[in-house]
Amino acid sequence: MVGSVRRERRRKGEESGPRKMGTSFRPGGFSFTGYVYLLTYLLMAITGLGYLALTWSTVVLLGGFVTSLQRKDFWCLTVISMLQAARIFNDLGDQLVTKFFNLLIAFNRRAVSVAREWLAFQTIDGKPIPRKKIGNWLRILIVIYVVVVYIPLLPLLAGCYIVVFLYGYGGPIVCIGLALWRIVQRDYGSNDGDDTKANLTPALDLFYCLILCQGVLYMTWLWSHPPGGAFIIVTSRQDYNLPRKWGYIWLVDYLFDTRAKCWQDPASIQGSTMSRYAVDLIDSESWDDNLSGLRMLATFIRQEADVRSLLLPSRARIQKLINTLGWRASASREMREAAGCIVAHLASDIHLAQFPGAIRCISTLLQDEATLTYWWNCDQKQDHTHLRTGSRSTMHTWINILEKIMPKAREQEVNRQGDDDDDRQHKKHVVDVKGGGCNELILQGLTILERLASDQHNCMDICRNPSLLPRIMAPLCSNTLIQGAKTSAWADVVNGSFKVLYRLIRCPGWTGKCLRRDIATSEQGISNLESILDQSNEAGQELQMRAMEILTELALDSSTNLTMETKENLMKKQLEIFLDEESAAISKDLKATAGRTLTFLITNSKVNCSVVKDYFGHLTELLDAKNNTTYRMIAAQVLENICAHCDLDKECVKDTLLPQILTGIQSNKREPPEGADDQGDDEKTETKELQENFLSLTLVIYDNLISIDDFDDAIQKNGLGNGEFVVKLKTIVEENCKETVISLRIVKLCGQIAATMMMRSQYTEHFKNQGFAESLSKAKKIMSNLESCVLFAGTELRLKKIATPLLSEIEKELN
Repeated sequence: MVGSVRRERRRKGEESGPRKMGTSFRPGGFSFTGYVYLLTYLLMAITGLGYLALTWSTVVLLGGFVTSLQRKDFWCLTVISMLQAARIFNDLGDQLVTKFFNLLIAFNRRAVSVAREWLAFQTIDGKPIPRKKIGNWLRILIVIYVVVVYIPLLPLLAGCYIVVFLYGYGGPIVCIGLALWRIVQRDYGSNDGDDTKANLTPALDLFYCLILCQGVLYMTWLWSHPPGGAFIIVTSRQDYNLPRKWGYIWLVDYLFDTRAKCWQDPASIQGSTMSRYAVDLIDSESWDDNLSGLRMLATFIRQEADVRSLLLPSRARIQKLINTLGWRASASREMREAAGCIVAHLASDIHLAQFPGAIRCISTLLQDEATLTYWWNCDQKQDHTHLRTGSRSTMHTWINILEKIMPKAREQEVNRQGDDDDDRQHKKHVVDVKGGGCNELILQGLTILERLASDQHNCMDICRNPSLLPRIMAPLCSNTLIQGAKTSAWADVVNGSFKVLYRLIRCPGWTGKCLRRDIATSEQGISNLESILDQSNEAGQELQMRAMEILTELALDSSTNLTMETKENLMKKQLEIFLDEESAAISKDLKATAGRTLTFLITNSKVNCSVVKDYFGHLTELLDAKNNTTYRMIAAQVLENICAHCDLDKECVKDTLLPQILTGIQSNKREPPEGADDQGDDEKTETKELQENFLSLTLVIYDNLISIDDFDDAIQKNGLGNGEFVVKLKTIVEENCKETVISLRIVKLCGQIAATMMMRSQYTEHFKNQGFAESLSKAKKIMSNLESCVLFAGTELRLKKIATPLLSEIEKELN
């Protein structure tokens, strides 16, 4: 039973732990950090050598030997010193000259724009100025502006430009060339017996060696900067399957931002990842930065990365994301979609009471499609692609070159059938292809509500909202639901709505009960659910699963007064789907859902069990090892309820059902070795769950249906006589001495079977000789802490069967 709950949660995407990709997803991992550290330390070394060389040239050489230097050494020292000083000025000014030119260009563009707007409002004889004349007058104003403003500043601007050009482009090469020229010639002059000139030659040698060492480091940095960064960016985008349109922009921005932080404080980028960078962008006051951050996180989430640990600790950050959902007039549609994806990722851990206005913001996503279409068309005209750190033409040039020459890039381009295929793949997430994009916000809103409804208090808040609940129920009560469900876009909306309703009606207490009554009293709603059950096309199977789940919950609540005809039709449909072995159109999910809901429906109900009694033989056949493990587990659960509440032919149980069960118990494999992959772990879990179901069914049959002799006869026929069955039970107990809920359940079932057999004086000596009680006692000590936790949570319906009886009570019965 616990296993079925866990599978249900996995099926609905509610993993309790972090979701994983096939390989570890670490956006911006060690490759970026290591590369940035390399660049930063190279630049620090280059700058440090520059400081040392400048100090040496000004203090030691020009200060101490200025009259002893040859003219060519004097000018070499002067030029090199000036270039080193230019670098120091550039570093200390934090790229001040470059920023000055960028601001100047921006100011000029704004001035031209203002002049154009001013001319557009002027008139001649009461008429607007023609566009051609505006252009001519604008040119005249630009000439006047240049003459008045820039000509007086020309010497200053020219000097700044020359300094930037010499250092940024030719300076390092000039320094290397001059130093290499002088150190090769090494004709610094003689000291002429003057002791004051004795150190001139080694001083110059040291200076020129410093410049050459700095040049070597600079060439290393120059080689590592654009090509190395571009290589990391290209491979990272391909490895993480980022969209081509924005992936390079994100990675370039992240690279430059990380490098700037590392230059200020190398320790600040320790543990830095692109996910953290995206979160920082969300905290920014800039809308463009917010959109970039939302895009990044939404992309990572769609690739199954878990970013909850980065977002959940900050309530203000979550509030901002929720508020973004409701900013219809200010936030772009794409921004709201990305925020919706992130909020849906966090929704299972969000408590609505902590976030004022959250329900209002979420409900804005469930607006009518006419409004959605309007906003969608408006937003398509906007292009928010931008580079936060300005133009990076050199980096993008290297990226384009590497993409053309890298074998990996070429191979991926062939596999993807063109460079733009990954953009289309990403667009599939941003714009719902099935819905044409118009219903994406509705689907995200429903997904958020579905995951919020996993918390009981959230359910109460949602149901108390007078405007939200009618919107959620609107598809169910629609007169055109069946006709509209033939289109995939509307079917997706209905499916999302049904998922939310299923969560809400399962809410404990008055909230779920009132909603179940409201649905049950809606004739149109019940009619729609029954009509959906009869759909046989493959496209409607998702809706069939949702309809089964909702109707099952209504049928389990006696206060809904659901008619017996509706209940019987539901069970017959569930049986028809679950036992259908011929139709290939029925999906495994639909078949499993039909069996699972049928199991819930017939639990502790003699009336419902009698309906499925006629299918006893088909259900028994499903226990065979050749069938799917999930189907075998469901069949065992259904048969357990039938055996507990129906009058069955004991000979049939003895001759057909019991041998299948004993064979299943005997054939269960041991656990796979440690180090098995995830698939092996899943198979191991399913094997344990199947073992639990077989043992539980064995206990019910032994207690209610057959005699001691019949059970002993069945054991003998299956090769478990002469105490072998006792050995098998003991082995199962020893294999399950672990602190897991399913192991606790298995150990208790083995103990209950043993206690019942000993009470009937069957194999009593074998149990004592094999030390079964000692094995159970050992398991009790290991599982005592877990059992106390289960007892504490035992009020939950699905844990009651595990909570009792206690292992200590079973142990007493064995002694």
